Amino acid sequence: MVETESVSEPDQHTQGAPEQIITRAGRPLHAMVLSGPPDSTAPTVVFEAGAAATRSSWGLVQPGVGRFARAVVYDRAGLGRSPADPAGRTLDRLAGDLLDVLDHFGSGPFVLVGHSAGGVIARLTASRVPDRIAGLVLVDPTDEAADLLFGPSFRRLERLGLAAHGALARLGLLSRMFRPMLNAVPADVRRDMEREAFAPEIVRTQAVQARTFLDELAT
Repeated sequence: MVETESVSEPDQHTQGAPEQIITRAGRPLHAMVLSGPPDSTAPTVVFEAGAAATRSSWGLVQPGVGRFARAVVYDRAGLGRSPADPAGRTLDRLAGDLLDVLDHFGSGPFVLVGHSAGGVIARLTASRVPDRIAGLVLVDPTDEAADLLFGPSFRRLERLGLAAHGALARLGLLSRMFRPMLNAVPADVRRDMEREAFAPEIVRTQAVQARTFLDELAT
């Protein structure tokens, strides 16, 4: 018997309502928004995920923030439900996309929350529009002062990791490495992650980012 997925179940109810953002270059970015309480005066909180992570990596955090503020998660180009950026993934373009996300949701104020490489993107974006940023929350951020990141050994490990993850993704096995995380998140988030977060396209996007990310960070 062929199993079918119910179409009546709300999509991503844990992470709010879907919203499409159009960048200044005309590319769509997929976002999920929890509107927060109607009388809230808190800044809008925008989450920036790590290097190869989709919006769903915030599945346990965003609902808590959404109880007192508008909370926005989104997929960077080439991740989750956002199509790839044909022009590449330099830090300038990554920050430009986040700035387009902010523009979509108004003039602010915003709190930017960035994890790992997302911390770098959040910091760069904040430096471009400091008057619109009420705060930064950096979760285990990538640090340009960490010399280990720029040595040949780390570069080799990065290339080997990308190759291994690409092979596992093509075999449909990459999600097994993250089973404890999948078991910890709400059911709707887990379904989205299983469909989207471990596909070969995700690893390809990570590889495109990796081509320039550390070199730019070093400068």
